[in-house]
Amino acid sequence: MGMVSRVRALFRRNKLAADLEEELHYHLSRLEELKQAEGLSSEEAYLAARRRFGNLTQLKEKMREIDLITPAETVLQDLRFAVRTLAKHPSFTLLALIALAVGIGVNTAVFTAYKAVLLQPLDAANADQLVNVYRTAPQNGPDQRKLLAAPVRG
Repeated sequence: MGMVSRVRALFRRNKLAADLEEELHYHLSRLEELKQAEGLSSEEAYLAARRRFGNLTQLKEKMREIDLITPAETVLQDLRFAVRTLAKHPSFTLLALIALAVGIGVNTAVFTAYKAVLLQPLDAANADQLVNVYRTAPQNGPDQRKLLAAPVRG
């Protein structure tokens, strides 16, 4: 089922539901005919077919769960619910928007500073002459040195 068919099906939901209803009733009546052919009376065949077929409402719900349109419908229902809820509670909505704005602003500032300080090369006249400076303690050996300045990567 292509994307266009799925979108089209969203707007023809009533027709799809009617088609499903018709198909379920066809199978139920066909099962009833088979029971009558086995020798049951009309009423007994109807009851036996209903018993064998199961609950129609539950079958319809299972078919809707299997249907590929359900996720799109669920997202639309969730969006409608979210808009209604936010409209009912304007103070919460304002607080949420402020929290999002502050969070986005802080992240932008931090990553801008990170990019400017650590990812951009320094504007040094003689960048090839920059060196690392270490302090070592003779009692700890040459591998125990403390980095005082890091190399500049460019």
